[in-house]
Amino acid sequence: MTENATAAPAATEQTPAASAETTPSVTNESTTPQGTLQGPDGVPGTPEAATTGEAEASAEAQKSSNKVPARERIEQLARERRELAEAKRLADQENDNLRARLRAFEQPQQQTALLDPLNFNSDAEYQAALMREAARTAATEIRKEFIAEQQTQAEARSADAEARAAAARDEIWSERASAFKDKAPDFETVAFSHAHKVSPVMAELIKESEVGPEIAYWLGKNPEQAAKIADATFLHERSSIHDIIAAKQRAALEIGRLEARFAQPAAPRFTQAPAPVKTVSSGNAAPSKSLNEMSYDEYKAARMAENARKGK
Repeated sequence: MTENATAAPAATEQTPAASAETTPSVTNESTTPQGTLQGPDGVPGTPEAATTGEAEASAEAQKSSNKVPARERIEQLARERRELAEAKRLADQENDNLRARLRAFEQPQQQTALLDPLNFNSDAEYQAALMREAARTAATEIRKEFIAEQQTQAEARSADAEARAAAARDEIWSERASAFKDKAPDFETVAFSHAHKVSPVMAELIKESEVGPEIAYWLGKNPEQAAKIADATFLHERSSIHDIIAAKQRAALEIGRLEARFAQPAAPRFTQAPAPVKTVSSGNAAPSKSLNEMSYDEYKAARMAENARKGK
């Protein structure tokens, strides 16, 4: 009885040491790319909770339930991009207005009679004019500094909106690519292979496209066609404005053709409502252009209008 009684405390004293040994393993796991064990407030979970299977299962279930479906996430990011595009447009507009105001200060200002002392009746009048001119000049400099600061802030807002919109675009691309990998497990091997060419202009349009992963995959499977488009759309340091516009138009045309190949047709919707009454058209509506007739800006505007109509 006495021996058993003394042995029990010894076993109890080893418990904290065993618990301490489990702490580094939880810390290392929290730094892995797979994520961290977190509580409701975002603080990593305690070692005691992490050592139980039930806590781990609960954390995984919570993580899965909080994950936004890919389609919803893409729509959310698309809305953010539209808002950021509008924010950038407003910032650029403000920047242009402020730049015009600064240019107005650079115009030569006519000084009345050049403040010639001979044009004043007394020295007191001349000194007062000098003081007024000095005050006017100081006020002008203050206004210029204020406008310049406003312009700097507008440029920063524009750059921030552009960067955030680009990040949202890249995330949309990642979501679409991840979803397409379910249908084509070799997507990354084929689409990102160095065996085929993709020009920067092509890459930008592919990222923007709703069927971008399908296009990238098809180009990887058809390197000859990819090289044909890339060679016609590559730009160089000495490329002229005409060359840049022509390359963008050609890329928009070719990528647009591939989009038409892979785009999912909209499902027909049936209704019990009677057919609308046909009206006589005035005939003044401008005919729609084909992809071959569109410029790059017209194609981009048509794409943005279509995405806005779809709510994407």
